[in-house]
Amino acid sequence: HLAWHLLIVAFCIIVTGLFSVADTISGIYTAKKTGEKLRSHRLRKTFEKMAVYWFFQTLVAAVGIIFTLFSFYNLPYLSILLAAAICVTEGRSMYEHARRRRDGVAKIPETMQELIDLLGGEEELKRALLGIIHRQPGGES
Repeated sequence: HLAWHLLIVAFCIIVTGLFSVADTISGIYTAKKTGEKLRSHRLRKTFEKMAVYWFFQTLVAAVGIIFTLFSFYNLPYLSILLAAAICVTEGRSMYEHARRRRDGVAKIPETMQELIDLLGGEEELKRALLGIIHRQPGGES
């Protein structure tokens, strides 16, 4: 019974690791597709995220092993629930990456940086944007 329990926990840990890696690959693909610069921060963030995920999964697995003393806890329900929550989170992140690729929203920071460079600084950009905002319809200032 304990071996089956640990096998399911190991499967949950592997699946969440695969989802984290898939999210990173999706993020890198999105960055390449939208012309963003690739930085090592994205990879470091993935390892940090996986470490946190696996820490909590190990903690939940230990609690689950204690719960195996009770007859109602015949499967590692807590581990399965945590793994499902992590997979949903990573899946949502991959969906957001796909939406950014499709919508081209990722170009906004690059465009803003180009505007800052064009106008010569952030203060000039702020003044220009405030001028645009305060204009009345019909071209009046």
